[in-house]
Amino acid sequence: MLKSPVHVRERILSVASDLFRRQGYSETGINQIIVESSSAKASFYQHFPSKEALGIAYLRESYGAQQFELLERLKKRNPNPEKFLKAWVYILKREARKENLYGCAMANLRAQTFAISPVLAEEVTSAANHILNSLTDFLNTARQQRFLDKKVNTTNLARKLFIIYEGVIHVYKLTGDSGCLDDLYNMGNIIIRTA
Repeated sequence: MLKSPVHVRERILSVASDLFRRQGYSETGINQIIVESSSAKASFYQHFPSKEALGIAYLRESYGAQQFELLERLKKRNPNPEKFLKAWVYILKREARKENLYGCAMANLRAQTFAISPVLAEEVTSAANHILNSLTDFLNTARQQRFLDKKVNTTNLARKLFIIYEGVIHVYKLTGDSGCLDDLYNMGNIIIRTA
C-alpha cells in the first residue's frame, strides 16, 4: 500500500521538529531526518526542497502552531494576567519535569542560523512578533476588563514579559534549575503591578 504524500510530509516534519528541539537545527542533518522518518530521499525533497524550507515549515506549522495554540488557550482560560503567568509557569515546569524543555525553539533556531540563513532569521522575527502582538492583545483585553490600570502601556508590558520569559528559559537551559522558571511569575507580577 502506498503511503499518502500528506502523511509522509507530516511524518518528516514531526521527526524534524523533535530533532530540532532536542539536538538543534544545526546538529540535525537531512539524512538523519530521512532515516528516522522512514522516508525516501526523493519524498523528502518533494516536500521540502531544502533544509531551510523544512526549518520554515517547522516554525510555521509545528513549533509555531503549537506555541500559538497554547498561548491562545492560556489567554482564554486565564484572563487575569497574574493567573495567566501562573499557568504559563506551570506548563514550563511540567515540561521541565518531563525533561522536555529544551529552551526557546525560536531563540535556538535564530542563534544557530543567524549568519547562514537570512530567510530563517526573518521567519523567527515574524514568529516572535506574532507572540508579542498576541500578548499585547491579551493585555489590552485585560486592561479593558480592569485587571490592569487603564494607563498601562500594553505593548511595553508585553515586551517586558517576553524578555523575562526568554531570560528565565535561557537560565534554565544553562543551569538545569527549574526553580528559576518561577521567576517568570515572580518578576512578571512585579512588572505588571508597577506598570
